[in-house]
Amino acid sequence: MKTQETDAPLNYAVYDRQLEIFLLLVEEFTKGWQDYGALELSMDIHSLCRKGARLFYMADQDWVEQQKDLTMERFQKNAHYLDGFERLVSDLLGPAMLRISKEMREGNKLEGKKLPYYTGNMTDVLPQLEGMLTSDGMEPQNYGSLYEAVTQVQGMMQKVKPKTYPGETSVERFWNLCRLLAYSCYLNYHFQRCVERKSHTISEEELEHLFGEIIQAYANSEEGEKILRTYKTRLLFENDGCPLSLEQIHAEEKNLVRELPESLQYCFMTYYRKPGKMAYEIVHGQHSSEELQALTVVVAKSNVLQCMKYELEHPAQVKDELFNEVFQDQVNGKPVDLFELRTQIEQMVKLVERKNQWFCVWCVLKYHRLLKNMQFEAFSRQMMHPDWFGKAHVPTFTGDNLSDYKGYFTDNYFKVWNKKSYDYYRSSHDKKKWSNALFSTFYTLTTRMNDAFEGL
Repeated sequence: MKTQETDAPLNYAVYDRQLEIFLLLVEEFTKGWQDYGALELSMDIHSLCRKGARLFYMADQDWVEQQKDLTMERFQKNAHYLDGFERLVSDLLGPAMLRISKEMREGNKLEGKKLPYYTGNMTDVLPQLEGMLTSDGMEPQNYGSLYEAVTQVQGMMQKVKPKTYPGETSVERFWNLCRLLAYSCYLNYHFQRCVERKSHTISEEELEHLFGEIIQAYANSEEGEKILRTYKTRLLFENDGCPLSLEQIHAEEKNLVRELPESLQYCFMTYYRKPGKMAYEIVHGQHSSEELQALTVVVAKSNVLQCMKYELEHPAQVKDELFNEVFQDQVNGKPVDLFELRTQIEQMVKLVERKNQWFCVWCVLKYHRLLKNMQFEAFSRQMMHPDWFGKAHVPTFTGDNLSDYKGYFTDNYFKVWNKKSYDYYRSSHDKKKWSNALFSTFYTLTTRMNDAFEGL
């Protein structure tokens, strides 16, 4: 079975619009819910839960994208939404839920009706609320009545299969109201960690990796491919179709400086061989996203020149004749030698004992920016191709064998994996197939494979 491996990219215009609508609608609902009839109340709660679930998914996409935002372009937006959700949860929805839960606990009633007593826990995200409140600086006492409400709700609720709107009981409406509270709390937590990220110190190695990913993503984009292809063609055209000499390549590198805004020219001239230093300057120099884009284009063009220089200095390099649908043509300004790459992957594959451990090979290759096609299905086709490892005595696998580990392991490169974040992601996303030993196995294997990988 072929799985869908790529998610729709996050559209920030839609995301921002839906966040504003959700805040407004939940606030109005909280103020006027006592005026609703039972059917109207059920319909509104269900509608808000669907919006909350959608934003829960989009927030995870947002977190991944913001790890790549070197200019902290969305900081002001994050602070705005944090204020909105803190007010919604602490001042409106939290106290309302506290009143309702007290009514249920003390009188065993809701909406004036006698209810059966039951115990248990919420499914979905509610069990993670206490963890959210106490993790990453979110102290429970900051939320007062909210924390008390959550504690009471967790002690009272049990799994209830919701019915359709007509005939939905008060208990089921309350269960869905708890879901709404859970989504709101998660979004509050999400924007708190986004705001706190501004104070997080990123290592130079991490900055270099992030900047490299930005450059590679640009080179692989439709716009970037067109611009870089045109740039290389123009250089050859102006040189009567002949390869540029080392002197011409060096002269062209000097010309690239003129394509940068003046605020970044010194940075490029000083660190044009040290992308980590360039990224550090971008982060700490308060440069705009437009300036970052200009630098990305120039560095990508510089990589084209470095690739031409490498080919000139290594004329005997073997041209790739291997089947290839997933690997980059060049990385860090030099062509990728597929034969050499296959030899290095072979050292990693020696550590693969089960088919799902090919995922660790994929993680190392992704970290080194060697993958232009991230789909597991394409990766499995290439690795099982006779040109690669299809004839070797290795565990065979398909894209489906790797797709179960999407999420935490793909959204974070392996050098920043940690057990606490893994446990949190596993619980909040209900990853039942992810065992306690999975993190240790993947982390150990991926680290050993990376040590065996010498780089290109």
